[in-house]
Amino acid sequence: MLLRRTPPAGGQAVRKLPFAVLLLAPSLAFAAGYSLPNTNPRDLALSASAVAAQNDSGAAFALPAALSKLDGFSVHLSGGGITVFNTWTDPTGASPATDMKKKLTPFPNINVAWGGRLADMGVGAGIGFQPFGGAIVEWPQDWAGRYRIVKVTRRVYSGVATVGVEVLPMLRLGGGFVYYYTTQELSQKSYMAPFAPGSNPNNPATWNPSQPDATATVNTNGGAVSYDVSAEFGPLPEIPLTIAVDYKHKATQNTDGDVKWDGLTPTAQALGASGAVPIFVNQKASERLIVPNTLNVGAAYRVIPPLQLTFTWTLDRWIVYNEDNFVGANGAALAVPRQYRNGYTLRGGAEYDVSKELQLRIGLQRDVSGVRPEFYSPTLPDQSSWAGSIGAGYKFGGGFSVDAAVFYANMDSITATNTGLEPQATPPSTFVVRPTGTFRGSYDISALVWGVSFGWTQAAKR
Repeated sequence: MLLRRTPPAGGQAVRKLPFAVLLLAPSLAFAAGYSLPNTNPRDLALSASAVAAQNDSGAAFALPAALSKLDGFSVHLSGGGITVFNTWTDPTGASPATDMKKKLTPFPNINVAWGGRLADMGVGAGIGFQPFGGAIVEWPQDWAGRYRIVKVTRRVYSGVATVGVEVLPMLRLGGGFVYYYTTQELSQKSYMAPFAPGSNPNNPATWNPSQPDATATVNTNGGAVSYDVSAEFGPLPEIPLTIAVDYKHKATQNTDGDVKWDGLTPTAQALGASGAVPIFVNQKASERLIVPNTLNVGAAYRVIPPLQLTFTWTLDRWIVYNEDNFVGANGAALAVPRQYRNGYTLRGGAEYDVSKELQLRIGLQRDVSGVRPEFYSPTLPDQSSWAGSIGAGYKFGGGFSVDAAVFYANMDSITATNTGLEPQATPPSTFVVRPTGTFRGSYDISALVWGVSFGWTQAAKR
C-alpha cells in the first residue's frame, strides 16, 4: 500500500493496511536455483550426465531400470556440501555492493541396492536418500534488501524406493516411489518507523526513522509422495551404446509451521491484535511448494575399453511454479506471482579407467533456467549457468571403494526489472510501508558443490 502525505480522515486507513506489510511469501519461494545436480559423488563428477551409465546402488535414484544389472549388494554412504555465492550491485549507487554471506549447507547421500536373477531374468531393488535441492541463503542484517530477505535455510530431501526388471537382454524397465520432504526457516525485516511510539501510520511526517526494524521468522515443513518410471536399452554387441530415460513426476507439498515476531512496537502489536494488520501476530502458517516434473534422457558410449562418454538432457518443468501463496491461521493471505518458464540442462561427461582400481572423471553442463528477471528476488540465487566438475574413484580390496567430486557453477549475471520501492527513512514524494515490485540491482551468482562417498560392492557371482 502507498501511504499518502495527507492522512485520510478517521481510522479506516489504518484498518486497510495490508497483510503484505511484510512480504513473507517471496521468502517461501522455491525455484530452480535451489535444485541440485545428482549429488552422488560419481554422478556429481560427471555433472549428472551418467543417467545411462549407472552401475551401482546410485541407480536407485538416477535410473531404477539399471538396478536389474546389479549382481549382489551395493552400498554407498556419502556426505558433502554446497556453498552459494552472490554479489548484489545497486544501480542507483545509493548502497555499496553487498556480498551474500558464505555458508556451508551439508547434506547426506545414502544408497543401498541389491540385484540378482529370478527365473533367468535380471531383477533389482534399491532405496536411497539424498538432497533434491536447498541451501543456506543469508544476507547481512542491515543490507538494503533486508525487507525482502535476510536468511533462508531450506533443505529439500528426496527418498526413493525403486525396482528394476530385465524384460529382454537389452531392455530394462524400472520405477518406484519418490518422497520429497522440505524443512525451511526464513527471516526478514519489517519497517517499524510508521509504528514507532508517537507515530501515526497514516501520516509519514510523524514516522520515526530511528525505530529499529522488527524481525519475522517463519518455520515450515512438509512432504509429498511422487513416482519414478525409467527405461534402459543396450548396449548392443556391435555398438557399445546405451540409451536411458528417467521421469520423476511433480510433487505438491503442503508445508505447515508458524510465524514468530521479534521487535514489534506496541502500535504494531495492537494493529495485529485488532486484525488491522493480521500478519503482526505470532501464528500458524502454511505454504504450498511444488517440486517440478523432471525428465532425463541420457546416452553412454564406450569409445575404447577404458573410456566412456556420457550425455544427458534434463527438462525441469518449472512452469508449474507460477506463484507463492502464504496463508496465516487468522485468514490473512498473499499471492505473489513468480511465473517461471520451463528450464533445461545439457550435460556431458567422460570417465576413464586408468587401471582396475582408479577411475578419473570430468563433466560439463549448460543449465538454462526458467527464471524471469521481472520477478527476480534475492531469495532465489538463480540464473542460467555454465558448470564444470571433476572427480575420481578408487577401488580397494574386498569390494570397498571411495569416490570424490567437486562441482562448480557460474551463473550469468541477472538484473531485476520492474523495479519497485523500498520502505523509506527519508520522506520522499510517495511513502511505502512495504516493498513493491522487484528489488533493484544486478546479481552475480555462483555455487560450489562437493561430495565424498564410501562404498561396498559384493563380489560378482554371475
